[in-house]
Amino acid sequence: MKIKAECFYCGNPATASCTTCGLVSFCSEPSHKALHYGHKKDETSFCFPFAVKRNSQLGRHLVATRDIKALEVILEESPLVIGPYISSNNQCLECFKTLDTSPHSCISCNYPFCSQECSQGPWHKIECSAFQKYGHKRDENDNDFYSIITTLRLLSLQESKPEFWNTIMKDMLDHNSDIQEYTPEKWTSYEETVVKKIQSLTKGNADTDTLTRLIGVIDTNGADLNLPHDGKHGKGTGLYLIYSNLNHSCVCNTKTINFQDRRIEMRASVNISKGEQICNQYVRPNKCTLARRTTIKNKWYFDCCCKRCADPTECGSYLGALLCSSCKSVVLPINPLETESNWACKGCSKEYDVEYVMGVLISVGESLEEATPYDPNSYEKILYDTQDLLHPNHYLRIEAELKVAALIGNIPTSSFSKGMPRPAVERKRQCCFHILEVLSLVDPGFNQWRVQILSELTKTKLYLVNLDFNAGLADKVEVFKILQEQQVFQYYLAYNQSIFSRQSK
Repeated sequence: MKIKAECFYCGNPATASCTTCGLVSFCSEPSHKALHYGHKKDETSFCFPFAVKRNSQLGRHLVATRDIKALEVILEESPLVIGPYISSNNQCLECFKTLDTSPHSCISCNYPFCSQECSQGPWHKIECSAFQKYGHKRDENDNDFYSIITTLRLLSLQESKPEFWNTIMKDMLDHNSDIQEYTPEKWTSYEETVVKKIQSLTKGNADTDTLTRLIGVIDTNGADLNLPHDGKHGKGTGLYLIYSNLNHSCVCNTKTINFQDRRIEMRASVNISKGEQICNQYVRPNKCTLARRTTIKNKWYFDCCCKRCADPTECGSYLGALLCSSCKSVVLPINPLETESNWACKGCSKEYDVEYVMGVLISVGESLEEATPYDPNSYEKILYDTQDLLHPNHYLRIEAELKVAALIGNIPTSSFSKGMPRPAVERKRQCCFHILEVLSLVDPGFNQWRVQILSELTKTKLYLVNLDFNAGLADKVEVFKILQEQQVFQYYLAYNQSIFSRQSK
């Protein structure tokens, strides 16, 4: 078998090729070869269909080594480290549960945990050994210690996994210069709460450059852990060696499953062609370009210039479009890649400055937050009030329609089981169809929101056809057709749940 010129992961000269797929080659570093293989439930291995590439425009990124079908596994990975956010407090260092007033303390270092089991967990052992090495034991009154934990765990890789440590220090991106320039107060906080504290703890054995580099790596590449949103857990982040190479696109081609054992599994959400870049999303796709680019710039310090951001219509979705106050035609940004760009009416050419647009977003956004949570009429009022202000497809109107679609038929005052007036059910169906039509343009393929909307739509269609049949307006053929649709959806739902519901395990 012909050996390809470079290692699929690091780009160094290759010494061998994969004998299973023949699509990638490896260098002499054994750990790099291991990154190419996943393992099925029967423990047999399979080849991941990607390679890490590099260029000046995209940096390190993933490309498909062959055609990949929708829902096919692209990557499975466990974290190099996990830990609490730098700004975390009052949570278990192992499982991230919120601590009560009488937490269990580690007998070696006196750090608090939710249980004795967690105090002996594998992640805590990392920093606990460092604490013992330097004779450190937490003072009972010291509650400002979470800031150093994740950095300490990452620092330990220098000795425990030197092959990955070298990759982190050499290749992983950080935005330290941007943090210093744009958010100097954040940088100062890192120096005070992380760098100086670790240097004091290690008696100067950890140098400033290394620590700030690690902080930047975590800040830039850390992925949120899948923790229950039950009010009983804090927040945590994880660093994944390969996953950190994924670039962002506002119309991506993957979906990631985050397991509670901290593993991740990335699958194709649509068909991906050989040689195509494999991307994920850093922000929710159902936001407008102005909101998405602002979030990305503030958190990841780059200006997204993907095809959706560069298109004033956002792939024909008009999720950010307003309506002209003069002629009611569509108002779009003149240059969507310029944050301060004016907006212009496509009908009368009237221009609006970005401050006006932001004011509209803030005002309507506040109305959504203040709406009565379980009252569909509260959201219908927002839709009525904004019909001459926002494009019908605007993301804030879509958010209101999502609420209407979810509430009708599923609350005590509007329940399928108790019987509902036909106009309300028709309205639910109308919202479902509209949401599917718009969001499919910017988030195509398999995803959780589609399953939720299809579930509501299926219930609605079945309810309506039963009404029509009982009223003599539908025959058995029409009923059978809807029942067949429901059966197909149940198969689709079961298959989807077999993949995505594993997040909770």
